Amino acid sequence: EHTITNCIETIGPPVYFGIGRLAPNRYHVAKNQFDRMLELGLLRPSSSNWSCQYKRSQRYKWLMTRRVE
Repeated sequence: EHTITNCIETIGPPVYFGIGRLAPNRYHVAKNQFDRMLELGLLRPSSSNWSCQYKRSQRYKWLMTRRVE
C-alpha cells in the first residue's frame, strides 16, 4: 500500500473531440488487451464524463503495447 494520491480538480463539461475508429482486427486486439489488464487489476472502469474509452497515439501505432515507429 502507498499513501500517495493524485487528484485533478476539473470544472465544467469535458471538451469534445471526434473519435477515430480502429480497424476491426486492431479493435479486437486492443479490446482483448484492455480486458486482460482489467482482469489483472491494472485498470478500473470509470463513470466520469472526462474518461476516454481508448486513446491512440499518433507517434506510435499502439499506446498500450510495444513501441513501433
